[in-house]
Amino acid sequence: SPASSAPFANARRLDLFGIVIRMYHDEHPPPHFHASYQGFTAFVRISDGEVIHGDLPKKAARIVRQWALDHQDALMATGRAARRSSRWS
Repeated sequence: SPASSAPFANARRLDLFGIVIRMYHDEHPPPHFHASYQGFTAFVRISDGEVIHGDLPKKAARIVRQWALDHQDALMATGRAARRSSRWS
């Protein structure tokens, strides 16, 4: 199932129950990923899974938050790698 797969097969894009998750390596702080669903888009903070910019429907936001918390270690490792190779601080 998509939820049990590695957080980022290519460290860039994942389809999670119709919610598209993307992470870009040349991004602004704080470490976050982008989630989009049915025309809604949000930036989601890696540290706690909270939407920091934009909007998602409540159910999609709950799924994304739980997924982020379940995969927090891998997401933070990806964020650390991004900081080493970009301007995240």
